[in-house]
Amino acid sequence: MLERVNRLEDKIEELNRNIEDRDCKIKEWESRFESMVKEKDDIIYEKDEKLEYMSQEFESMLHDTLDRMTRKLEHVSMRWKEDVDLTETNQRKLARDFNFARLKI
Repeated sequence: MLERVNRLEDKIEELNRNIEDRDCKIKEWESRFESMVKEKDDIIYEKDEKLEYMSQEFESMLHDTLDRMTRKLEHVSMRWKEDVDLTETNQRKLARDFNFARLKI
């Protein structure tokens, strides 16, 4: 009987050690997992910040480009209005410049 009790106590000790080993492994895995999650979260945050910055920069570039194009179009429009004189003499000159023959209907 005493021998059986000793064996059972040994078995209990062994099982307790196994439990402790498992608990340590579980804690280690949890720690690794938390570390990985934090690392990934940091990367995501960094990428989000970079994306936001790039989005703002692109928006600014588009506004600048639109403003420049608008100014150029206004400038060209003003020149066009100044240059265009559709008198009959100018029409003939333009027709000659572009090799247009006068259409007779």
